[in-house]
Amino acid sequence: IHRGKVLSQDDACRRWVIQKIMCDFRLDKSDFFKRYGISFDCYFQEELVRIQPLIEQGLVSISDDVVTVSSLGELFVRVIASTFDWYYNTSRGHKMFSKGV
Repeated sequence: IHRGKVLSQDDACRRWVIQKIMCDFRLDKSDFFKRYGISFDCYFQEELVRIQPLIEQGLVSISDDVVTVSSLGELFVRVIASTFDWYYNTSRGHKMFSKGV
């Protein structure tokens, strides 16, 4: 008997990004490219639009090279990371999880 879920390439990319944000509070875009051969900014275009309010509130900053969670943002890291979670995004019709705030 086998139980589990086979991860798609998208699931793997998103898992890596979420882990980096939640564990390191920092993500190097070049590391993403080295690992997956994909431009972070191109792959996550929609997410970079959705994360703008969190940038404006000073919770996270995004430069050409790095995504960095601020000291204040560390308190809300689950909210920041959820931006990159395909399953969490309610516009896709998945209301499985509670909101962080």
